[in-house]
Amino acid sequence: MSADELREQVAAAARAAQTAAKVAASPSGRSSKQMLAKVKADLKALEEIVRS
Repeated sequence: MSADELREQVAAAARAAQTAAKVAASPSGRSSKQMLAKVKADLKALEEIVRS
């Protein structure tokens, strides 16, 4: 694994964690649904990076 690939993985994981923290801080209403969608998208991106 190259340094660039590792950076991509860390960045995707950090985005997912940051969004998950926002959801935990505000777990109600429409905004949490939008944030959960972002978490899922970030985790999917991370999964794709790991697979490649």
